[in-house]
This record gives sequence, structure tokens and C-alpha cells, in this order.
Amino acid sequence: MKIALITIHNANNYGAILQAYATQQAFSKYGKTIILDYDNRHLASSFNLIRCSLSIHGLKMLMHDVLRLPSRVRTLRNYKKYIADNLMLSQRLTSESLKELDASKYDYFVSGSDQIWNPDIVSGISEVDGNYFLDFVSDKEKKISYASSKGAYSYSSQQAKNVVKKLAEYKKISVRESDAKAWIEENMEVAVEHVLDPTLLLTAEEWGGAGGEKEEPYILLYSVPRSPLIKAAVDYYAEKLSMRVVSIDQNLMPFGKVDVKVSDAGPSEYIKLFKNADYVITDSFHGVCFSLIFSKVFFAIHSGGKANRMESLLSLVGLSKRILKSANQFCMADLAIDYGPVREKISYQREQSLEFIRSSLGIKE
Repeated sequence: MKIALITIHNANNYGAILQAYATQQAFSKYGKTIILDYDNRHLASSFNLIRCSLSIHGLKMLMHDVLRLPSRVRTLRNYKKYIADNLMLSQRLTSESLKELDASKYDYFVSGSDQIWNPDIVSGISEVDGNYFLDFVSDKEKKISYASSKGAYSYSSQQAKNVVKKLAEYKKISVRESDAKAWIEENMEVAVEHVLDPTLLLTAEEWGGAGGEKEEPYILLYSVPRSPLIKAAVDYYAEKLSMRVVSIDQNLMPFGKVDVKVSDAGPSEYIKLFKNADYVITDSFHGVCFSLIFSKVFFAIHSGGKANRMESLLSLVGLSKRILKSANQFCMADLAIDYGPVREKISYQREQSLEFIRSSLGIKE
């Protein structure tokens, strides 16, 4: 069996690269899986050594990249090495060459996971990208969605009609968030599966097992929106736990009470930092995923309107109370997690998600 996967695999984003790897690994259990190397220019521009556009934001990015040029060179080198070593890619494909792809060479086409259905993520002008809905494949029986996400995006009425029309051409649909499942089922007469993010389909051992040697304990900080609340959380827990703080942070300026700032981590270094951490403070969905994978005591800081992915996942594994929405909740968060029941829930959801993959591919076990 030969499977083609289209996903976000070409962005300077830890979660994107690692979910692409995990999705490929999961489907590779059942057939040779190739990631279509779709050249989405908006996403791929994050790999430009110096990013610039004619806007205030673009000029800020230019200054940012110039001022941290040495560490940016190392970061991009680490990313590209991980991609070269771990992802099995097709030849480079544009929107035009995708239309000319010989679909008969593949038994199935898979879209997912990550926020491929979020126009704000995949397009610089908030447009739906039909390639991530497999518009270039005409055979409905070959089209599967695994853990695809629209994030917290709200479609306009015209976009919603367009998306519903595209999804009607799928054989099987699964999504990563409960609210996405509800939205699709409300707008279509079709059953939608709520499945795990692919990073959670791999066990800690499959991600490399136990961590290596470290000099002293540390709290790992991984923040994407860098909200004032997470800064307050770092200050609070660093003092309460009397522990140094190590951050994964590609930004120019340090954030909060940080002792060690790792500014050039690639995906491999990201995984190792989570493995070796004693505690994790994060407002990132994939920060929560890797905390769960490595059974870490974590504090999930609510990030406002974009926290639906985190809320959906933690509800699924019975850890909704780990989400902290105000500084008043810091003192109420347990400094230990009983991972026995959590692992059981993840194991059950993992098997359900793999069963969705098997049934979609017509595999009976």
C-alpha cells in the first residue's frame, strides 16, 4: 500500500515538524507513506534566513533576524537536518504541479494533522488553501483526514460553504478538537471522529525513551504567545520550587525569570529538553502533548481564545484542572500528577485513533 500525506512540514515550528514525523510514522505501520513536499510559500518563508516584507511587522522581523543571525543560522540548520534525517518527502510540488500529480500511484491520500484547515496559519491573507483539503484528488474513496484542525478560526459564511463542499469529497474525516467535530457534524450529515494528535500516537520509547544526563533539575518554559500570565507563572514556580528555569525561545529578548535561554534548538533538541525536564510551564498545545508523552508535571497556562486545542486534549485525558486561567490558581495546582489513570486514557485513545486509521485504510485486525 502506498499513502501520500499532505500536512504542515515546512515551517520553523516545533509542533508542525514533529506532528508531521509522527503522522508519517503512524501511517507507515500500514503502508509506505510519503509526505507531499507542497511548497506553501507563506509557511516556507519561515525558513528564510532573513525575513522581510513591506509592513511594520515585516520590518520588525528583519531587525529581529539580523540581530540574532548566528543563533538563527544554527536553528535553521538543526531544523533542516531533522527534516532530512526523519521525513520521507516527495519531489517539491507547487499548487500547479499538485494538479498534475498522478493519483493512480497512491492508494490513499491523507490530509492532516495540525492546523491545515486554519486560513490564518496556511495563508498570509486568511484564505482557505484547497490543497490541504485534497482538491487535487478526484477519487473520494482515496481521501482521508487524520486529526486535521481549524484551530480557533471562525469561517465566514462563504468560507464555511466552501469547506463543507470540500469535506463532502472525503471518504473518512477525523479531527483533533471536539469543537471542530461538532462544527462539521452540525454542517454536514456525516460522522466525524475525534482522534489524538499524532505526536501522542507514539510512546515515550518511540520518541527516544528516557532522558540523558543533566547537571541539575530544571523547569522547562515553552511559550508561544508569551502572555503576561505565563511570565507570572514562571516567577511564581521558580521561587516555589527553588529551581532554575530553562526556556526554548527563538525570540531576541529573554522572557521572564529565565536562567538558561536555548535560542537555537531544532526539533531533536526540543524533544531532549522535554525529556529531561522536571517540570514544564507552557501555553502551547504541543508543549502539553510532549509533557504528557514524557509524564511530566506541567502547568498549562490558558492562552485565551486559542486554547481550544489544549482544553479539548486535557479534557480527553482527565487533566482539565491543569489549565490555569489566573494567577490566583497557581497555588492550587498540584505539584505532582498521578500518571497511572492518564496513561490508561492515552493508551485507550491511542488505540481508538489507530483503529480509525486502520478502518480508513480498509485494514482489519
